[in-house]
Amino acid sequence: MLELAAMLVVSAVALTFLIDATSGTMKIVRSARRRDKIRVADHH
Repeated sequence: MLELAAMLVVSAVALTFLIDATSGTMKIVRSARRRDKIRVADHH
């Protein structure tokens, strides 16, 4: 029973970390895309 609870906690923490990392990566990608658009606009 204790092992099951420990596994549940570990998987919950891992899932939270994964979601946080994914959203962080998406933010970086979005800001990079925005920067590219600004750079393209400056060239023209």
